[in-house]
Amino acid sequence: MEAEPAIVGLLTNFARNAIDALALEVPALTDYVIDVALGPGEKPLIVELNSLLNAGLYASEPGRVAEAMAARERGLVG
Repeated sequence: MEAEPAIVGLLTNFARNAIDALALEVPALTDYVIDVALGPGEKPLIVELNSLLNAGLYASEPGRVAEAMAARERGLVG
């Protein structure tokens, strides 16, 4: 099933606005993914917020992801 561009745009804009608002409320919260969907009345809603290590990266190497995040935190990676 192919996504409809109008729905993709609606959900993308909703997600961007949500993460901008979240960044103002909790600036220390970084490295996460947000799942959005259409709810009742075709209104966008947040389904869940997951840390990067719980973001469906099942085939990845979580240890390497954590190392990269730590390196960035230490300022070693741009």
